[in-house]
Amino acid sequence: MQILHSKYNSTTGNSMEHEPGGQYGADDDIVDYILGITYEIWEDGQIDLISCYYSDDCAVDALDGTSNTGQVVIDGTRAMLTSFPDRSLLCDNIIVGHWPDGVAYSSHRLTSPMTHLGDHPFAAATGKKVIISNIADCVVEDGRIVREWLVRDQLSLVRQLELPADAAARGIKERWTEQHRSWLASEHGEVRYGVAKVHEESRDSTQLAARAFAGRWLDACWGGGDDSRNTVFAPYATLYRSPIERYHGRSRINAHYARWQSVLGDPKFTLDHCCAQPTGNGGEDIAVRWRVAGTLAQDFEGAPANGQPVLILGVTHLRQHAGRVTAEWTVFDQLAVLAQVI
Repeated sequence: MQILHSKYNSTTGNSMEHEPGGQYGADDDIVDYILGITYEIWEDGQIDLISCYYSDDCAVDALDGTSNTGQVVIDGTRAMLTSFPDRSLLCDNIIVGHWPDGVAYSSHRLTSPMTHLGDHPFAAATGKKVIISNIADCVVEDGRIVREWLVRDQLSLVRQLELPADAAARGIKERWTEQHRSWLASEHGEVRYGVAKVHEESRDSTQLAARAFAGRWLDACWGGGDDSRNTVFAPYATLYRSPIERYHGRSRINAHYARWQSVLGDPKFTLDHCCAQPTGNGGEDIAVRWRVAGTLAQDFEGAPANGQPVLILGVTHLRQHAGRVTAEWTVFDQLAVLAQVI
């Protein structure tokens, strides 16, 4: 496999000359590739390079909207930088996996400090400084990103901008396409009622122990009780849900997941992808992409319990040591959940 590699100088931090559409080097370091193109697109503002790095028919799944063209990625990036022109994408971790046929998979967790200097669909420019988290899971094949799952918690953004969540959620819902509405219904049915389909990720037959551990974690959080979560989490574990929402210690983590189980009634869940890498101190970092489906059984962010279907697309980075989770970073779009039920 040859990864499309930008001429990015990681020592100086400068982007170098490009040959549009060409192969920018022959090394296959997926971490350097992801870091390099992220810097070029966002910090350097070279948005049009997305056409080099993403396939023309790249499918992107996000809870607030889905797309299947590279042009939508370009348009979305340009709109975000118009609203937050000083946005930085600071890498917290990249967990990678390589499928047997040479395809690379990356799970890239980021923290983004930025200032609301331009109009946004949620509100006119406020001048407020905010910080958000997101995770992008990407499949890289023949030098291009051919598939992406994007998770971000826009509720934390709305709270920092001091905007009403219900109005922002209604705005998201109004912008949904018929394609996205169909996607939500299909994904919910697949998870909720066990309508199986073959995922690209099923080709990954490695790291079975990490996948088994991730399965126990997922079952404990979304299907178990305090006792099962206590066996998965260390007593001192911390759950990071966003830069402004975190839970330290088992009792707080238990309360967080018990609340979500109550909100969704009897949630069903699937583990869709898992990859892992050692931390260097005898532990392991594990990236888990998952889905949860339920119905609104309890009031949520001002929306009354109404039995409406709820789908969550989430990505979690787990740090485990001695068989227990010591830290968890979980990102999913609570505002897009509110949009489904409002």
